[in-house]
Amino acid sequence: MTAVPTGAHVSPIARRVVAFAIDLVVCLGLAGTVLALTDEPWYAALTLLETVVAICVWEARTGRTVGNSVLGLRTVRVDGLLAPGIGRVARRALVVGAGFLVAAVGQWAVVASGAWDRSPRRQGWHDAFAGTLVVDVSRRSAATAGRGTPAPRADPWGPMPVAGPATFPQVQDVAPRPGPARPVPAAPAPVAARPPEDAASRPRRYVLAFDNGQTFTVSGTGLVGRRPESAAGEHHDAHLAIDDAARSVSKTHLEFGVDGTGFWVSDRGSTNGTTVLTSSGDPLDVLVGMRVHVPADGSVRVGERQFTARPAAG
Repeated sequence: MTAVPTGAHVSPIARRVVAFAIDLVVCLGLAGTVLALTDEPWYAALTLLETVVAICVWEARTGRTVGNSVLGLRTVRVDGLLAPGIGRVARRALVVGAGFLVAAVGQWAVVASGAWDRSPRRQGWHDAFAGTLVVDVSRRSAATAGRGTPAPRADPWGPMPVAGPATFPQVQDVAPRPGPARPVPAAPAPVAARPPEDAASRPRRYVLAFDNGQTFTVSGTGLVGRRPESAAGEHHDAHLAIDDAARSVSKTHLEFGVDGTGFWVSDRGSTNGTTVLTSSGDPLDVLVGMRVHVPADGSVRVGERQFTARPAAG
């Protein structure tokens, strides 16, 4: 399958190349600085290796690199808008590193190789091998902000359209011939109307139960953190302050909301990340700025705290 996850916009190839160039400048710049200060090539090489590993871990957890953050890109899994994880990022880096061995310039061909992919995903060789995708979250955010209120869905049980009066050629009135009286048909039995099945039947209020005993009933949108605050120009219906003595929860850790699909969360650039746990225990790291719906039997981990989101009674 070569379909793009719903709501994703694949990044242009040129922006991926520029993002990679920014990452390369950061890595070589730090290594060059250490070399200039110490005059020790081994220290510089170690700094380069540590920087590459740090960026890979960051990308695995959030989909970000320095270049991705500057250009509004994210690396995600092909099966959903989720952080790729360390395994996929390691395979991805392996292919890029192999390209570097080709005259020290092959990595540029690898990064730009998505130009030869004619599928909607536009995957580079490293993305195809790792099962990843590069998406443009700045375009997604702009599209979401500019989206108006969706048109109401047609009611399948509403009245059917009636055709206008047809035009017939005029004819001369003719007196009807007398005939036997016809029986009057019985009136049909009334049929109970079926209620419309739409988003109104889905839960609009959720109870968030944290492992420290705090419980909140929420609807609409909100923020979770130690002292959450909305950014300038934002509006949220709730600001949930979480007790966390270990300070593993960021000041403004995540955003949440309720829509026609259910309860969703989105990381707000927290220090320790946001993870959705499924009923099977599989962790799904939530990307910064991207919405992930929480399964009905799942939970959410924020730092060292964890909570469930269940529909409110009534």
